[in-house]
Amino acid sequence: MMRVATEHARKRLDLPHDTALWYQLTDFESQISAALNRLEPFNDPKSDKLAQLSYARTAVNKLLRFMIEHGLSPDAITDGEPPVLER
Repeated sequence: MMRVATEHARKRLDLPHDTALWYQLTDFESQISAALNRLEPFNDPKSDKLAQLSYARTAVNKLLRFMIEHGLSPDAITDGEPPVLER
């Protein structure tokens, strides 16, 4: 969260920001999802480890959404919604 906040502040101040952060976060989200997919069939749904991984994935997804909404993602990334035309 601190890195995303730092990059957001740097962008708002018109300073160069780390464009690789998006790819690092998406890679981290993939790793978390892979771990969840691997562990879910063999664990109790109320397992502490599964809960921790689920919370981590939710947090990373919220950070990715924040990055999209504040222009910190690559230009070609969208949220799947049709573009809104401003009048």
